Amino acid sequence: EAGPLFEGYVRQLDIPRLIYRYAVSEATGRLCFESPRGQENIYWRNGRIQTYQSSDGDARLSTYFLGKGLVSGADLERVRSTCETRDVSLVEGLVIERVMEQGVLLEHMSEYVREQVLALFDWAEGLYAFFDEDVAAQAGVRMGTSVFATINEGIQRSIPSDDILRFFEKFDDPVLVRMRHHNIDPSKLMLSTRQLRLWNTIQTGERLNSALDRAQSIPGADLDEFIKV
Repeated sequence: EAGPLFEGYVRQLDIPRLIYRYAVSEATGRLCFESPRGQENIYWRNGRIQTYQSSDGDARLSTYFLGKGLVSGADLERVRSTCETRDVSLVEGLVIERVMEQGVLLEHMSEYVREQVLALFDWAEGLYAFFDEDVAAQAGVRMGTSVFATINEGIQRSIPSDDILRFFEKFDDPVLVRMRHHNIDPSKLMLSTRQLRLWNTIQTGERLNSALDRAQSIPGADLDEFIKV
């Protein structure tokens, strides 16, 4: 196997930027993480997450289906027997045994991919590598939401707001400037109504501390959410 094009060490705060990098560069290949859960692979095609695979094979997927109540223990045992006998994957076994219709299964698999990508935002630090590999258009199950929306959700779920504020501390209450981003706008982030209100409160020429104070005065505003937005 050819070595990685890129590799390195990442902390939790680096994860959003790393995933963003491969989205905007329209990358095709395999992004591999050595996480506390084992090896995790995100397969990209033209800047979109095409599918996800973990080093524990179907074990994590089985746990996910059981935990969500999508299959029973008895059904899962029957499917596993079929997989072993016919040498097929868990997904194929679920269809063969008619435990789940193919269309419904694809919907759940798409959500599974999204949840596994979001789980990466939880780990504190580790190693990553990107491999130049051909990823077929029909390979795997594509993530249901956009990469940018998933990055936003991952930050909201997992990145501590104090870590984000520490990024600004070295600038001593910087002046904020609204600018049009080349790759990101609110529609791509799929902001909630409340998040969009917070997004729109930023004013050019306002200092960070003033913006934080004003955000707290907005009815129903969440300062933690504002910092992350």
